[in-house]
Amino acid sequence: MTAGAPDAVDAIGDDDPHTTLAMLLFDEAADPAADLVHVDRRSWTRAEVQARAIEVAAALAAAGVDAGHAVGVMLPNGADVIAALFGVWRAGAVYVPLNPRLTDGEVAHVLASVRPAAVLTTPDHQARPAFGTAVARGLGLVTLDEPGPAERFGPLLIAEAVGAVDAAEAAEAVEAAEGAGASGAVDAVEAGGANGAAGRADAEGTEDVGAEDGPARFEPDIALIQFTSGTTGRPKPVLLRHSGVLTLSDGVLAKLRAGAASKPPTVPTPAGPTAAPTPVAPPMPNLVPVSLSLWAGIYNVLFALRVGAAVVVLERFEPATFAEVVARFGIRSTVLPPAAMTMLADDESITDLAPLRYVRSITAPLSPLQARRFRDRFAIAVLNSYGQTEIGGEIIGWNAADSRAFGDTKLGSVGRPHDGVQLRVVSDVPAAGEVGAGAVDVGSGEPGELWVLTPALSAGYADGADLGDRLSADGWFRTGDYARVDPDGFVWIEGRVSDMINRGGLKVYPAEVEEALRLDPAVADVAVVGVPDARLGEVPVAAIVPRDARQWDADAVLTACRAHLAPYKVPARIIAVDVVPRNEIGKVLTRELVSLAEQPAADGPDVTGNVAGDGTSDGSTGNATASDDDTGG
Repeated sequence: MTAGAPDAVDAIGDDDPHTTLAMLLFDEAADPAADLVHVDRRSWTRAEVQARAIEVAAALAAAGVDAGHAVGVMLPNGADVIAALFGVWRAGAVYVPLNPRLTDGEVAHVLASVRPAAVLTTPDHQARPAFGTAVARGLGLVTLDEPGPAERFGPLLIAEAVGAVDAAEAAEAVEAAEGAGASGAVDAVEAGGANGAAGRADAEGTEDVGAEDGPARFEPDIALIQFTSGTTGRPKPVLLRHSGVLTLSDGVLAKLRAGAASKPPTVPTPAGPTAAPTPVAPPMPNLVPVSLSLWAGIYNVLFALRVGAAVVVLERFEPATFAEVVARFGIRSTVLPPAAMTMLADDESITDLAPLRYVRSITAPLSPLQARRFRDRFAIAVLNSYGQTEIGGEIIGWNAADSRAFGDTKLGSVGRPHDGVQLRVVSDVPAAGEVGAGAVDVGSGEPGELWVLTPALSAGYADGADLGDRLSADGWFRTGDYARVDPDGFVWIEGRVSDMINRGGLKVYPAEVEEALRLDPAVADVAVVGVPDARLGEVPVAAIVPRDARQWDADAVLTACRAHLAPYKVPARIIAVDVVPRNEIGKVLTRELVSLAEQPAADGPDVTGNVAGDGTSDGSTGNATASDDDTGG
């Protein structure tokens, strides 16, 4: 146990944090007095976060959480959500991030899919109808109150409980956490309940408690349940393992360290027996500019602790705040979603992002044009990467050595596979039957579906479904992405298999069409989807946000597009919208866009007409024009 850190609380499930991701916080070799988390102008030491994590674990035990139960956490970005993450694991439980921006219907879907034993949230969110309904059925509720003037963390209030809990044991756990130095009080308002049923083995990674409305129980290696982005259907609850996250993050770390080690020294190194040892500087803090309810945010916190670095958390992304934090903490490398890069590039008040040198794109596809624009604006290298929620982390990416060696020649590629990752690009995948049967590998540089063989995969889904429909008999995972691999081993993602448009037998990749449309300065944002067509099967339709709606000329945009694309790739229609519908991580909400695009142009081909709705919440109208490039040739 780290010197100065609280002892484990035996009343809660996991009294050995070294078997899980909790070990990243409870690291015996780390300095407990060193600052670990920075938020705005406040900082918390490792010992303070450790104490808070143990306090959270004690509160969860008092609320009825047992080892293997899931715990939903809806908290804003800050030190408390990081402590909650490790507190859930300290309790031997499974972490379920709940985005505060979810609607009540979406929250209810998550709770029904995961069946957590408790939820940890704020007073503002505890009154949400979805939580109220679940609490009435036995869900435990732990509320994080505001800290007082002298408190580092606010008190935790236990309102309800699910499983049967011995009151004396719960009180001892609370007292142990408080006596160890945790800064906020835990008040056991009510403990108890009668929904603890015996578990039975179910799908991989899951045990069912037997009662339909009782809490689910998961195997010890399940760390968290992360929902997919849900751009084409309902989000799926993916089970991510402690062991898998560590394995994949170490693969990324090895590649980054190899890239840094390959750089020739710019300053002569002293030699000889009298040379003084070179002091080892502490690792640069890891800046997390996204919500900690997203896997990208959680992953970057874990990655920071894995390398022994502190974490700088933005409460919300704002260009000016980001630039100030980069300068204050000397951030040389960080991650950014494409939308954040666009915000920075568009903000004329941001003239410099020194000392930032590298940005790794995360959460959503980044077009070469977006990457080039950000690089030219700030003289910062933009590096792509690739992973999927079902895989559990990044498996393809760049390092500094590749960036120096290849530079702009590979701009737009997601990089090369990390150690231990094997790739196949496959065509002629059967629609039914055994996965992998009849699959044919394409030639070098040819597009096809990307299959990967990785050191780790998720354990399936929390609703009991497995990955069987995406795994071949010999373990290859179908990513569902169209890709190509060039002779140097760099991977280029063309788009989702499900998004590919079959126009009269010819394949149209939305990303390629979007990139051509972005070349027009009149286009501020764009997304392309396929819509049904009676003659050709499908045709591409583009939803465009004009840079200046007062001077919008859709026909001129189509004319410019024809200069870059084969006729069959040119959109059959263009719809002007106020905003392209996207989720929080920047991925296009395909279902909403298709629904809009399926509405026909009012006056037929080549005539501009009004289309009701643009995918925005206010239901404002869009503007459509048709194209004559619908011959399929």
